[in-house]
Amino acid sequence: MKAPYFIDFTKNEIVVTKKFRDAAGVRDSQEFETMMELRKLGMEIRLQKSPARKKAASQITYKKMIKHINCLADADYYMAEFEKTRELSKGELNPYRFVLRWYEATFPNHAGLPEYDENLNVINTPADHAVA
Repeated sequence: MKAPYFIDFTKNEIVVTKKFRDAAGVRDSQEFETMMELRKLGMEIRLQKSPARKKAASQITYKKMIKHINCLADADYYMAEFEKTRELSKGELNPYRFVLRWYEATFPNHAGLPEYDENLNVINTPADHAVA
């Protein structure tokens, strides 16, 4: 089991989990007594940050995929492919992962700097494109 709090002497702070903080709000509980003892140390008490938020922010969502596809010169073609892939993904164990694999294979440079055509549409360079 993960410890409900951590004392960081270098930063002069105590980092507590949300579950521990909420339980410490109940008078006469073991967590309440522990929190009272921790407060006597005179350190700042801070809530632990959730690592899941960081992952969620960096994840490519369907909404981000659609925005990228709509900026392409062949947006209609790729949107039709995207919708077909989403429909096919419903039979998979992890539909999102299925669509993400298609997206990353179809748009290998999606995270890089875009190249534009004369109409300021993003040019998609396929994965099998040979550089001259």
